[in-house]
Amino acid sequence: MSIFEPKKIFSACKAILLDNCTVTPCGEDAETIRAFFSDRQIPCGADGNLTVTSQFCDTRELTYIEECRRVTDEKYILLVRQEESGLFAEIRHGGKRGLFYALCDLYRQIMRREVCARTAENYPLFRIRGYIEGFYGTPWKPQQRTEMLRLLAEHGMNTYFYAPKDDPYHRDRWQELYPEKELADLASLVRFAERNCVDFWFCIAPGLDIRYSDDEQFARLAAKCRQLFSIGVRRFGLLLDDIPTVLQYPQDAVRYAEPVNAHIDLTNRLFETLRHMDAGAELVVCPTEYHGKADDYYISKLGRGIAPEIRLFWTGRSICSLELTVPEAVLFGEHTLHRPLYWDNFPVNDAEMVHEMHIGYLQGRDAQLYRYSEGLVANVMPQFESSKIPLLTVADYLWSPETYDPLCAWEDALDTVVGADADTFVYFAEHLLVSCLQADVSPRMVDALSLLRGIGDVKKIPLQFSEYVSHIRACCDLLQKRKGEKLYIELAPWIEKFFVFADTLFLCERYLTEKDPSLLSAMRDKLRLFERLPEVMTDFAFRAAAEAFIQYESEGDPG
Repeated sequence: MSIFEPKKIFSACKAILLDNCTVTPCGEDAETIRAFFSDRQIPCGADGNLTVTSQFCDTRELTYIEECRRVTDEKYILLVRQEESGLFAEIRHGGKRGLFYALCDLYRQIMRREVCARTAENYPLFRIRGYIEGFYGTPWKPQQRTEMLRLLAEHGMNTYFYAPKDDPYHRDRWQELYPEKELADLASLVRFAERNCVDFWFCIAPGLDIRYSDDEQFARLAAKCRQLFSIGVRRFGLLLDDIPTVLQYPQDAVRYAEPVNAHIDLTNRLFETLRHMDAGAELVVCPTEYHGKADDYYISKLGRGIAPEIRLFWTGRSICSLELTVPEAVLFGEHTLHRPLYWDNFPVNDAEMVHEMHIGYLQGRDAQLYRYSEGLVANVMPQFESSKIPLLTVADYLWSPETYDPLCAWEDALDTVVGADADTFVYFAEHLLVSCLQADVSPRMVDALSLLRGIGDVKKIPLQFSEYVSHIRACCDLLQKRKGEKLYIELAPWIEKFFVFADTLFLCERYLTEKDPSLLSAMRDKLRLFERLPEVMTDFAFRAAAEAFIQYESEGDPG
């Protein structure tokens, strides 16, 4: 279900075609409405065919989410009606973000060229909904960050964490201030995030070499935060992940005895420093032991030792958790006295996962998790364009976890990113569903190949198999035609392996028609090439089916 499927509908829906839309902004937020649509190349003028007005309502109806027991500024009611004088959209909202999401809702309808005339209420369930640029590898470019931020803001995300491991000033050279150019790029991103109702968090990772007991080093950490404070950052992350698990310096060992005590002291001191800069400053800490049973000694002591206002990252039972469940979240809260803020290591594919491409969908996250956590942020891939697909499914889950349908969300994401060719592209994309969340991939392929064993009569070749091969042929044509585009350049190594898969399949189809034994030999050669390529696709499922088919056709049924 799309995030713009409302929580409540108060009137019957009538679809109204709307071509060549021009918006007439009215009401107390007219300039905000004008700026929103103009920024998205929707013309605005006094004689538009869609009049949009808005009103802030400081009432329980629009400032409180019952399911979460939480006051919010993200709720809205969108009323669209058609009158003789034209088409009108009236927005009632509980704050700036409610207005923004209502405009996003309306914008999506305009882009579909079909507006729903109805009165509907909508709001998100997770408090923190976002993503973190926290991978090892070449950081994204500034223009990529703004593009992704806008896309995900328009799909309901409200949080972005800046934490690329290979930004030297984030981790290796954390004590040094940002140079002028890099600082200017961050300042521009902070302003862009504010315009799109996204909270910008700057993360710093000093744990590789910091001397916790050294006041001079802490002063440098504070100075770095003060520099970011000067460009508008008010939310900070202290990342203590992937660092030594013992105290490295004798003076630290004497003062703290064990790492968790040093981490508590550093976190609290930094939080106090930030609050002196601004009473509303926020801090989140990523612990060194950031996954596990949620009641281990380190995480329990850290949680109980830091100030209650500080948020605490957690990845779940594993670094890349198959599931995130309510019982584990409750256990985490009981032992740390903090509700977990999930750092979800999906779809990230760095480190030992570099040969995987995670363009599938989020699953295995409890529908009620929003009640027992601070929120969830997804760790992205170095491949910028490819990250859009899974992140859009994350956005759908975070907005409406109780109605989230993974496959529907994935189809919507493919439509958004790939466009009109999504129905063909999916025959390639389903080969890349493998990730920490899913081992079963390529359901269409498995179904098609399962029908082949023991076919002796050409006339009995299953229609389903022939249709599948036709779709694969069309998919190869598409991938070849669009190979110069950004998304397809990122996917090139996996596309190359997919072509080998397709060639093997085409040889199989020929063999079923011609029964030429040399085609079985050619299939073996293709299968060996497929196995040598390191990219992860449907390796086991395809190899097992292909080998079984070749063996059967070569030797006959041993039974």
